[in-house]
Amino acid sequence: AWINPLRSDKRVSIQDRGPQTLVQRAWNIPGYCESDNALMQIAGNILADGKNSRLYQRLVYKDQTATSVRAFTFPFEIGTPFVIDAFVRPGADAAAVEAAINQEVERFLKEGPSADELKRLKTKYFASWIRGLEGIDGFTGKSSILAHYQVYCGSADHYKTEIATVKKAGAREVRATAQNWLSHGSVTLTVEPFAEFTTATSGADRSKLPELGPPPALKLPALQRTTLSNGLKVVLAESHAAPLVQMNLMLDAGFAADSVGAKPGTASLTLGMMDEGTKTRDALAISARKEDLGAEMGAGSDLDSSYLTLNALKLNLAPSLELFGDVLMNPSFPPKELERLRKRVLAGIAQEKADAGGIAS
Repeated sequence: AWINPLRSDKRVSIQDRGPQTLVQRAWNIPGYCESDNALMQIAGNILADGKNSRLYQRLVYKDQTATSVRAFTFPFEIGTPFVIDAFVRPGADAAAVEAAINQEVERFLKEGPSADELKRLKTKYFASWIRGLEGIDGFTGKSSILAHYQVYCGSADHYKTEIATVKKAGAREVRATAQNWLSHGSVTLTVEPFAEFTTATSGADRSKLPELGPPPALKLPALQRTTLSNGLKVVLAESHAAPLVQMNLMLDAGFAADSVGAKPGTASLTLGMMDEGTKTRDALAISARKEDLGAEMGAGSDLDSSYLTLNALKLNLAPSLELFGDVLMNPSFPPKELERLRKRVLAGIAQEKADAGGIAS
């Protein structure tokens, strides 16, 4: 389980192509199979399920600031979002809707459900169950119920536990559970419609293109150069936008060299085999080590050059370079990997022959 209650309230505001503003508030609560989840579903239904729910009565009937309101949870196993959202009536104030939601939640946490609310909710809950059991398939039928609880809870008959929890739930227990989980931090999301824009009839001469201004100056990092004791030339460009190191080892020979004593495709196949095995690591060990380090490696060739590349986290640069050096200096070219790669390359060539771009190339 990973519930991760928030320590403070957070806000997010976005725009979307919709006719109404949406106000949504969400908390993290226990996973679907926990008894607290069932109790929180009771709380949510009392708050916003049906015309007699507290938020529907407040927002849709009394204030008439929202056109709909609901409370729901997602059936997630290790942690669940508990969500209340409302569509703001066009012309109404979204801030007023949000304030009303918060007021009703606070009132519920203070008072808890009434006996009538709890009785009505339980009747509605069991009636929904019975109607669902009339079917065999679908989201509420017998087979779906058994599969649902088997997948999420590890037992096809876990629904009996949930039903028992709802059946014996008292007002004090529901209130205490809601207080426990809704007193933590939450996320409030406001989704507002994009403003409607129209083309201006004046202010711009649309009979000609606007005058072009000067292009922005291209600022490239200064290149630093040195030569290692083995004759390898090093060119360094520093950019500190992200803690990554990108390294390309370039060799002055590409697949054009295949024309000198080698079959076409030899260079590409050779470079493709570089990370398929070394003297101490097989292909899977190399791949696993890359994933452990968060590194990316590649090799290939073009007409006039061959290259091996490394993209490494700055934090793991030293061990990533060790792996890169092993692939570069100790390739073993395992026969079984060569045959696997050969089949893949031949299949790729066949695909090229069926593609207009590949044929032209």
